[in-house]
Amino acid sequence: MPDQTTTLTVPLFPLPKVVFFLKTFLPLHIFEPRYRAMVTDASEGDHLIGMVLLKDGWEQDYEGTPPVHQVGCAGKIIALETLPDGRYNLMLHGLCRFTIESESRAKAYREAQVRRSPEADWRRVSDGVLKELLETVGLIASRPTMSQELAALLHASGDPEQVVNLVCSELPLTENEKQFLLEADNLEQQARRLVDCIRLHAQ
Repeated sequence: MPDQTTTLTVPLFPLPKVVFFLKTFLPLHIFEPRYRAMVTDASEGDHLIGMVLLKDGWEQDYEGTPPVHQVGCAGKIIALETLPDGRYNLMLHGLCRFTIESESRAKAYREAQVRRSPEADWRRVSDGVLKELLETVGLIASRPTMSQELAALLHASGDPEQVVNLVCSELPLTENEKQFLLEADNLEQQARRLVDCIRLHAQ
């Protein structure tokens, strides 16, 4: 996906309990006919799927077009298994955060014209905020050693974006809290919001 592309069309896969983040991995089992068609088309095209969180009340119109949050994350299919009955198992890798501009229902599944977030905004976070995040994440982490593991990952990779998004994905936060993190304007704001969420849960 070239950096200069600011808009693109992606199939949407709305789910009620999944918020997908950049540079994380998401395993999916695809069984509904409309989403089987989506995966078939994606696997024959650019391998992209846009993950979005369903808004509250989605149960009333699940078979139709229930409302979704406008900010999501597109992932690339990096592994795909086709099962004998037509279902799929696949793995997505988070590539870009996006905002939905318009939708189309020309196919069995939803497609959207989306605007990518500027990648430069998601590569930088101040040393102070990152240090604060690494110090506080252990307060609610399911693994006591998560702070040390993240610090080692940051040291090895030099990639604060990967670390911040991994924490967003792995911590036991609510879907709405995770959506709030995903909707940050840049990585610095996302990291600050994440620190605030951790402190709130640790009280």
